[in-house]
Amino acid sequence: MEFRKIWSWMFIFILVMSLVSTGRVAAEQGISIVILVSNNEADSVVAESLANLLNVSVVVTPWGIYNPNITAEIVERMPDKVIIIGGPVAVPVEYEQDLNNLGISYERWYGANRYSTNIKVIEKAEEEFPGIFRDVDVFVVNGRDVGAIQAVKKAGGRVVPIFVDYGLENQTEVIGHLITPGRVVIVRSPLLSLNLMLNIQEIVERNGIHVSEEQVEAGRNLSWSTIAGTEALLKLAKTTLDDLKVPGARNMLELATRELEKAKTEYARGNYEAAYRYSIYARTHANVVILLAGKERNRILHGLPKVALEHDILRLEVQVNALSRSGIDVSDVQNLLAQAKAALQAGDLDSALEILRAVKEKLRALFINEKGKIRHEPVGHGRGRRP
Repeated sequence: MEFRKIWSWMFIFILVMSLVSTGRVAAEQGISIVILVSNNEADSVVAESLANLLNVSVVVTPWGIYNPNITAEIVERMPDKVIIIGGPVAVPVEYEQDLNNLGISYERWYGANRYSTNIKVIEKAEEEFPGIFRDVDVFVVNGRDVGAIQAVKKAGGRVVPIFVDYGLENQTEVIGHLITPGRVVIVRSPLLSLNLMLNIQEIVERNGIHVSEEQVEAGRNLSWSTIAGTEALLKLAKTTLDDLKVPGARNMLELATRELEKAKTEYARGNYEAAYRYSIYARTHANVVILLAGKERNRILHGLPKVALEHDILRLEVQVNALSRSGIDVSDVQNLLAQAKAALQAGDLDSALEILRAVKEKLRALFINEKGKIRHEPVGHGRGRRP
């Protein structure tokens, strides 16, 4: 009887382990993954960290803006799956539509803001790739502090960022649970106070984990580079707003412009930390402008069927060209697109719509057929990684 009990327990153990192993093999072998993320400084460093751990590639889109050329970049990588990091505001839903049309599986990992997105990515990654966060370097940084986030990027290696802010000390609870760190570093910076740092240190050290500190100061170079980056973002915000009539966005644009001017004034006075703070405020408000402009543009697009069809044709042309650059014969699809354009110019919207449906079907079939010819390496051996 004892022998039978021992054998039964051994059988159960082997069965459980085989199921776990099978799940890991299914998740980790022979699947090409691409991570799609916006150029938001927080989400992008989370994506880069995950990509480095998985050895996969990252495709970056401007925050809140759909660009068909980004889809083309994904198409050229021929992925089996795309992980989208960030919500539909940061990475517009048009990308999901493109992936659906092409038959590419995708998941979107995100939370209500950069802080909850950070944790959601860690949870989902550990769920799909068990053990991925063993022996990593954890950097705890303020989620809006550009300089602190840059410190994470410069660290290199197996790094995982944890974003905190006032009242968000509990973000670090994943350390010692989902994450088994080699070391934990709290990055002291202009937006992370001493009290917050001490609170975080106490929480982490409860699990017997030693915490070290790294200092980032808002000096001349950091302040100026942040101002320059904010200025570029503000120009983009102005371009997206263009001639749209969105009063709230106009007001926000003026506020961001004033804050950027204050940043430049403080910089000229040598008050680099004040300049740094004002530039971050301006950056936040510039993103709101892009968000509001995008919503208004989508509203207009959905109200004008002809414009929406023109937009669809442009998206499909870019995807077809991407497949063509990969050496695929797309002549049949190009002919159909030409027919759709002709129908649209003639004012026959119904015919144009029907032809575009055929284009999407053929494009999907071409992509799936070509992807089926490619053998991908598993995670840890260059899966999905292209220069």
